[in-house]
Formats: sequence, C-alpha cells, structure tokens
Amino acid sequence: MNILEGVNSQEIVKLILNNSYNSVVITDANLDLPGPKIVYVNEAFTKNTGYTLEDLKDKTPRIFQGKETDHELLKNLKEKCRKGEFFVGETVNYRKDGSKYYVQWNISPIKNDAGEIIYYISIQRNVTKEIETIKTLQKILDLQKNIVIVTDGKKLSYVNESFNNFFDVSSMEEFLKIDDCVCSRFSEVKGFYYKKTEDENWIENIVKLPHEDRVVSMLDGKLIPHGFTVNVNHFGDGSSIITFTDITSTIGEKESFKHKAYHDKLSGAYNREFLYMHFEDYKKEVEKANSQLGLILFDIDYFKMVNDTYGHNVGDDVIKKIVNTTLKQIRIDDNLIRWGGEEFIIITQADNIKNLEAMATHIKNNIEKETFTPVPQVTASFGITLGVKSDSLETLVKRADDGLYQAKRAGRNKVVASILQS
Repeated sequence: MNILEGVNSQEIVKLILNNSYNSVVITDANLDLPGPKIVYVNEAFTKNTGYTLEDLKDKTPRIFQGKETDHELLKNLKEKCRKGEFFVGETVNYRKDGSKYYVQWNISPIKNDAGEIIYYISIQRNVTKEIETIKTLQKILDLQKNIVIVTDGKKLSYVNESFNNFFDVSSMEEFLKIDDCVCSRFSEVKGFYYKKTEDENWIENIVKLPHEDRVVSMLDGKLIPHGFTVNVNHFGDGSSIITFTDITSTIGEKESFKHKAYHDKLSGAYNREFLYMHFEDYKKEVEKANSQLGLILFDIDYFKMVNDTYGHNVGDDVIKKIVNTTLKQIRIDDNLIRWGGEEFIIITQADNIKNLEAMATHIKNNIEKETFTPVPQVTASFGITLGVKSDSLETLVKRADDGLYQAKRAGRNKVVASILQS
C-alpha cells in the first residue's frame, strides 16, 4: 500500500520543509524594489529567528539585515538571482529580538514548466557557533608569538597577527599584493632550506628533511633575515597549517659558540679544529668543481727574534696584522687557518701549481711591503702543494712543510712548491 496515497503534493512539500533541520525561506521572483516578498518560512526558521510567517507578511529579506550584514555580498546575490544562477554565501543576519547570528545559505531559482523563475528558495544554516569558535581560535593564534599560516604551498588562505607584524603588513591581502607565497621570502643561506627551482613544492621538500634541518632564513618587512624552525601539519583538503618559530637568538648563540670553537682567539683566523672538521668537505667541493685542492703553508721569518727584541705584545700585533693583510689578498671561498704559533695555512682551489705559486707570491710580496712598526720589516716563507684524492690532511701538510723547509734553507722570504712524486 502507498502510504502517500490521498496526500497532495503541496502537503508533502510542506511536511518535508517543516521537518527540515535547516531554515528555509521562499520568496517570489520579483527582484525589483521593494521585492522580493517572503511567501514562506519553515518551522526551523521561526525557531531560530523568532519570526513567524505572519510577522513577515509583505516583508522582504531586508528585514533580517543590519549594520554588520555584508552588503557587497548581497549585491552579488542579487546579480546571481537575476541570472537564474545558484548562490552560496555567508553573512550576519538579525533575529526578531535584534540579536545577530551568522548564517550560511544557498539560494536556488524555482522555475515553471515554461522555464520562467517563479520563486527563489533559500536553505539557511545557523553557523554562529562555528564562526565564534573560529574567531576564538583566531584570537588565540593572534596571541601566539610564532607565525602561523594555512597554505597549499602556493597560495595563503590564513595568517595570524604575528605574520602581519613580521612582514609589516596590515593583512594577508596586503602581503599577497607584494608576494604570492611566503616561500619567496626564504633567503638562499647555506644550512637553511630554500627553494632551488620555481616548480619545487617547498612544503613537501621541507617535510622530507630531518626535524633538525627544517629551518629557513626568512626576510622580514625590512628585508632583515631571521632564522625559523618550521613545523607542518597537513589537512585532508591539500592544505597545511605551518608554524614558524623564531630561533634567531638561538642561532646567534650557536654561531657565537661555533665562532669561538673554530677561530683563533688572538688573530680571528680559523684554527686547527676548523680545518680538521672541514677538510673532507673541501675535498668534495674541489672534486665537484673539477679543480684541485691547494694548500699554502707559511711561516713568519725570525719571529722569535721579534718577540725577544720587542716583546710578546708586539709579536701578537704582528700576527694580527699578518692575518689582516692575508685576508685582504685571498678570495671569499679561501680559508686562512692559524696552524700554530707563527705558522699559517691557506686552503684554496687552483687549476695548477703555477696558479697556486702566483697566489702565494702575491701574498708574500704584500706582507713584505706592509708596515709593522716598531719592527722595521716582516717577511714570511712559503711552502705550497696540490692535493690528490688519496691525500689526508696530514700528508698534504707534510708535503707543503717540505716546501717551507726548502724556502727557509734558501734564505727565507721565498715560495717553494713541493709536488707529489709519481
């Protein structure tokens, strides 16, 4: 037996609408002022707003609007309705008692058999609790010192107040006028993650790194770099919530410690520990560059005499000036190491032994011309060599030391190459 037998279609529709959990409002199709007029509201709408259908007789949906209603959104709504298109939106509406609530709704045209729009039906959902929860969460996130964003890796969809403060913008929209992705502010700094190619998905790549390596150097609104650790949590829709924690001061402390650990206290040059730590890295870099590892070992001539004649304070000044003079002559990728006492090493790359000899001679000549008052003149002797794949640091230094010994025996203030015999 058909349970709907004897029940007309209008009663069925009314039964469905009145038992709907969501609010339903139906208006006529007259969009010209003062229309459209409300012709139906269901029980859920009355329960939510306090308005009955009798209250709304000859009224339009403008009765639900107020100072916080998004009127730009309503213009879009009206345009969609005129075109007979489906509309989805969210704004603030007001109940009969004047209290506001957040509504999310969609509007569809109802057409007759001739295809003419005769009504508009609006299905509405009260999303006040959700919006208030979101606003509360946003307040909490805005109080965070950490930068928090939501993004799919290309476009931002949410940022907190710390983000705005860091980049010196008033809103996410203002930032997007300058940069389309936060990753464009990552600096190309050794030891920090940054995009190597334009198409690279930075979120996927940073997640692949060990946790201790998930760090970026990011430029603030004044283009000053700051160090951040990066924490990523994925959503099911392809977006991620990403937290940047500022570790600039920690990095500073770490770098200060490293500087003290790897630099000679007197001269500021690197020390032996630094060279031992990085020697294998130098060999790999040279191999990648298809070049050769050059080592220059030099020694200040008659340094004991300087100390004995003028005192250790003057001797210290000579060492410091030797370092400053040498640093001015070498390239940015070269490294000067105080090997011990008055001995120094330069690690560099060279195409051949003649190029390395020219570099050492240039440094020697500049030391010879430098003023070291009250010492009349200071010179240095140099031993140089090129490394091979099988060389350890010890064998390379030993070979350069052989050249230095020969330079001393030849009268000092000379450069002597020591080549591995095949």
